[in-house]
Amino acid sequence: MILERNNRLLIVDDNQSIHDDFRKVLGAGATEEAITAAEELLFGATEPATPDFALTAASQGEEAVELTREAVAAGLPFAVAFLDIRMPPGIDGIETARRLWAIDPELQVVICSAYTDYSWTDMMAQLGAPERWVLLKKPFENIEVLQLAASLVEKRSLQQLATARRADLEASVAERTEKLQSTLAQLEQEAAERLRAEEERSALERKFEQAQRLESLGVLAGGLAHDFNNILTGILGRASLAREHVAPQSEIERHLHAIELCSRRAADLCEQMLAYAGRGRVVVREFDVNQLVEEMGGLVGATVPRDAEFRIELDPAAPIVRGDPARLRQVVMNLLINGAEALGPEPRRLHLATHVRRLGAPEIAQLAFGGNAEPGRFVIIQVSDTGSGMSPDTVQRIFEPFFSTKFEGRGLGLCAVHGIVRSHGGALDVASAPGCGSTFRVYLPLADAAPARVAPPAPPPREKAAGRLLVVDDEECVRVVVASALSRCGYNIVTADDGMQGLEIFRQDPAAIDGVVLDLTMPRMGGLAAIAAMRQLRPRLPAVLISGHNQEQRSDGFADADVTLTLQKPFEVGQLCASVAAMLHAGGLPAASPDTSRAKLPVRAGTP
Repeated sequence: MILERNNRLLIVDDNQSIHDDFRKVLGAGATEEAITAAEELLFGATEPATPDFALTAASQGEEAVELTREAVAAGLPFAVAFLDIRMPPGIDGIETARRLWAIDPELQVVICSAYTDYSWTDMMAQLGAPERWVLLKKPFENIEVLQLAASLVEKRSLQQLATARRADLEASVAERTEKLQSTLAQLEQEAAERLRAEEERSALERKFEQAQRLESLGVLAGGLAHDFNNILTGILGRASLAREHVAPQSEIERHLHAIELCSRRAADLCEQMLAYAGRGRVVVREFDVNQLVEEMGGLVGATVPRDAEFRIELDPAAPIVRGDPARLRQVVMNLLINGAEALGPEPRRLHLATHVRRLGAPEIAQLAFGGNAEPGRFVIIQVSDTGSGMSPDTVQRIFEPFFSTKFEGRGLGLCAVHGIVRSHGGALDVASAPGCGSTFRVYLPLADAAPARVAPPAPPPREKAAGRLLVVDDEECVRVVVASALSRCGYNIVTADDGMQGLEIFRQDPAAIDGVVLDLTMPRMGGLAAIAAMRQLRPRLPAVLISGHNQEQRSDGFADADVTLTLQKPFEVGQLCASVAAMLHAGGLPAASPDTSRAKLPVRAGTP
């Protein structure tokens, strides 16, 4: 290994004449007969040598420190530094040496001194063992300076060479160690263990990536459904209001009715997307899972081809569970329909069954979609078919929205299944392979669940409604439809664009507002925060909370929840008026004609 010779010297002295002396002795082109004679005396007759040192001068220790830092940063460090021990008013040579070593530990130092306050013992204590420094007494002999410079430069070069060779040796040892480890890793038992660990790690990574992808798609689906529900609320509401102004059975009335029907179909799609996102309507109650499965098997069994064998096997030990039976019927129906449609040539068998099983954390981790399921006892709804089966890539995607292997279909059935099971705290497992059919297992936990609050039934509509209502929604189309519908019911309406503005209007005269209808999700201040602030001014203020997805509905957290109702978008005008009437009735508002004697509140633009 050949390294470039480092001949860079740093001269640090506050006396300019000392710098000149060093240049005469060590600078390029410096020749003296005394030097030549000394070299002949020491080394014999040789060709006259010309010093080839590169000199850099500094007058103070701080300047030397900065020059050394710049040199190291540039990759051109100094080999030797000649330091005067006394350099007033700055730091002395001892402190300068310590700072230089902090930057370049391999720097060779020559302490130059004619007189010093430091004893040899003090210098040893300050600078340490003298393997990195040499003491040079002033006035010095030229040959002594030249000899020191040459020997210390050579020492620095040898140290660099030794460091490089040590690094090569360590690299060689590391390489040989790695080869030995690789050879040992080829042993059959260790290789098998490594392979199993790698497979498990890859499986966990795939599940994690899939969970992240499904979660992202769920957020996207929920957001889209929320926005579409706002739009559909405006469409459905305006169509309902317009039908009141046209003759029954007229051409316009038929078109408006068609618009309502299409809006409801679109709302159903939004509901499926919300179910996938885990934000659909969930009405929790106790039910018999065996009875539910048997009913759905009887209903869907009619769609199973007559030449196929359809068998239902129920576990009598399956207990009563808590959940949303309507949603779980949708789960069973989608799985049965998919299984029936997947049946191919013989054998043609479809199997629906229930089981009870306890799962621990390791078993849940092995499921295809463990979700947030906790260890415990589960009721299993299993649907198996002898169809064509699915490839691993297809299995990884079947629960994504809008993914379908069928020629026709929206690809929302299985994604809704995934969302419903996830919203129940359950898990899913899928076993399938091309040509071997498919088996879907739905795991429903048996943990206790808090009962859902059921809104009080709405009283019959009054002939003439009474009261002043504050309508708060950031979506103009929704705000205008709600205000128009409630105005036609006889209410006096005040509107606001968001919760902050609604609160400002309410603060002007809390007694003038009989109830509020407000959206849950709004900029600056949402519906829950707004109604909480309003009830600080007027407790038990009646309120109807409207939302595009139910995950945000938490009105049951209010102490006065009996005067708080929730309404899911999109809704029809009749539902809105009935909910408002129920809310006001719960708040004790008497059935009287509208009170026009109240102080007028500001009405936002767009109010009917």
